[in-house]
Amino acid sequence: MVNGGTQYAVVVYLAGSFVVFRAGSRCPERERAYDIIAMIVSVEYVCRVTGCPLSNGIIMNYFSDDQNPLAQLIELKSSLVPKNETFGNFDLVVELRINPDEIEEDRIGTIRVELLEATLFADFSGLRVVPKTRHGQGETGGTARIELQREIVTSKTSETEKKRSADASLVASGVGPEGKLGLSGNLSKLNAETITLRESESSIEDFYPVRALSDDRWKIANREGGPLNTAFLDNDRLCEVSEVQEANFKGVVTSVAAKQKHVRIKLEQKASILAAPFTRNQQALMNIVIAKSLHERGQTSDYSGFLVFSQSTISDER
Repeated sequence: MVNGGTQYAVVVYLAGSFVVFRAGSRCPERERAYDIIAMIVSVEYVCRVTGCPLSNGIIMNYFSDDQNPLAQLIELKSSLVPKNETFGNFDLVVELRINPDEIEEDRIGTIRVELLEATLFADFSGLRVVPKTRHGQGETGGTARIELQREIVTSKTSETEKKRSADASLVASGVGPEGKLGLSGNLSKLNAETITLRESESSIEDFYPVRALSDDRWKIANREGGPLNTAFLDNDRLCEVSEVQEANFKGVVTSVAAKQKHVRIKLEQKASILAAPFTRNQQALMNIVIAKSLHERGQTSDYSGFLVFSQSTISDER
């Protein structure tokens, strides 16, 4: 209260200290403070409209680089989408499609490739996964669902018991001896019934085609166990992440890989190349060579029996 009236002040955190500007004072600093406030409000509005995040007062831009050398076999894309309700948090959104494919090789013939199982990896830098946001993770801390099956079995048995008796009697008369023989039979039937109760328990587990594992991994599989042939993620959230403010570099690298035993390869060889059919050992060796060739197309690292097919990189640096 000043001279019976109310006077308002504007407080701005400027250059590491709080600066107070009283209303009604006309000075360049006050006008500059208003400009700063307008800029902050404008930036916040732009960020909310465009979805571009603020980090430490700086607008963060994330760039994606998708590498799919065998796109007809595996296609992987990823992006970070800001959370409007939580500052500094993002949804890691992923597209993942896996289909059988045929590769033409001039040297040996046509190679048909199918994946029976794959693994999706996520390697985070300057980002951490928000708990309970992983895709393909069931409820934790609860009891498992148990299904109780009861079966009542009724069995009936019948048994006929035959009892036979024979009576012989000799009757003498006044005229002369007369012999009389009598036979009698008695039949009885016994019925028996048995009731049996059988009980069995089985646990019910939810199946996730993309199932969360430890160490920021997700298992890709079919319920029936056949070849992977569908869109497993279509702009779906893989998880939610939050920024580590003190980190100098922020980003995530997602990749899709498969063990060699989960890669089914069938070779239709050219008759002009190899006239004689392969033996089993020769075919196994050829599968390894083909798998190595696929790996070399997708990655430049040494082959170790684990094939990396696709990779998507998101970072705050180009």
